[in-house]
Amino acid sequence: MEKIYATNNGRIDQSDQLHCFFLHFQGTEIKLPPCSLIALKAKLNALNLEQLLLTDDQTSDIEVISVCNRERFLILSLEQLIELKDLIAGTFFMLELNNLVHSVTI
Repeated sequence: MEKIYATNNGRIDQSDQLHCFFLHFQGTEIKLPPCSLIALKAKLNALNLEQLLLTDDQTSDIEVISVCNRERFLILSLEQLIELKDLIAGTFFMLELNNLVHSVTI
C-alpha cells in the first residue's frame, strides 16, 4: 500500500493489488473502491460548511456522512468534517499531480 495523503488525524492509502483506497480516519479503516471515494468527495463538496458554522441550531454541530453505499457511517463534528474535506481534497490533488507527472515522463 502507498500513502497518498495524510493529515494529523487521518490518511488515505492506495492499494494497486486490491484496486481500492483505504481511508484511515477516527481510528477506523474503511475500504473504498474508486467510485466510492469519488462519491464521498461529492457528498463532502455538497455540504455548505459556512452555513453549518453560522447556524445557531445545536444539531448543526454534528454531521452524519454515509460511506460505501451506506455500509458505514461517519459521525463528524464540524472540526472533523473540515479535516475530512481537507483529506479528500488533498488526496485528489495528489492523484492528479501523480497523473500529470506520469503523463509528462511518458
